[in-house]
Amino acid sequence: IESLADKSLVRLDGGTVTEPRFRMLETIRDHAVGMAREAGMEDALRDGHLAWITDLFTGAEEASRRAGGLAVMDRLHAELGNLRRALAWASGVPVDGARVTLGLRTCVAGAAYWRMRHDIAEGMVALDLLLSLVDPLMPGSTATALDLASVPADVVAYARTQAMGLRALFGSTTQAAWIRPMLDGAIAHFRAVGDRLGEGRALMQLASFLGYFADHAPESRETALAAIEAATKAGDTPTAAFAHCRAA
Repeated sequence: IESLADKSLVRLDGGTVTEPRFRMLETIRDHAVGMAREAGMEDALRDGHLAWITDLFTGAEEASRRAGGLAVMDRLHAELGNLRRALAWASGVPVDGARVTLGLRTCVAGAAYWRMRHDIAEGMVALDLLLSLVDPLMPGSTATALDLASVPADVVAYARTQAMGLRALFGSTTQAAWIRPMLDGAIAHFRAVGDRLGEGRALMQLASFLGYFADHAPESRETALAAIEAATKAGDTPTAAFAHCRAA
């Protein structure tokens, strides 16, 4: 790194004393990408970059709830450019199930980042785009049954749950015709595989969504109570707490 910096091929760009950040000059980066493309290496490099982003954001939700959570969000925010490039690669066509899977996992893991440190709307758009490639229930979806089968069912279920969770922050009820079926599908999957964590979170999102409709108040409360039960059994205290608030 010192040698590259001495030759002005990279430059120091912030970071900390223990973890300095360097940025490659755009002309050098573009030249390197072109060489990788000519050598038939570009796809593998971009896949590796996407996998790195997924690993980086994994655990962000849990970290946000612990001491030092804001510092974690700041660390993730430093990678916003990398995040955007990785998700753009994941959502490219033709659809690649492995890439979409990593993209969806990153979006689900990064929900706390979008809520706390950046832009909820951007996160929602990224998640919607990826889901539209593999989930026929998404409005405007280009997905086929084969595309849906290319992504693990649990990944789709968690992505549906998180997509509705981000949307609920806007209090939108204009898309009720498809929000309910997506959450119902996620809940059914989690129950079928015995995933209490996912079930509790999906039920919580459904309870919140139903709470926007006065004539669904009783169902919202019943759903919240079911969310409390599932979340408690899963040891998911934050979701159980939110569900208690909704049930009250």
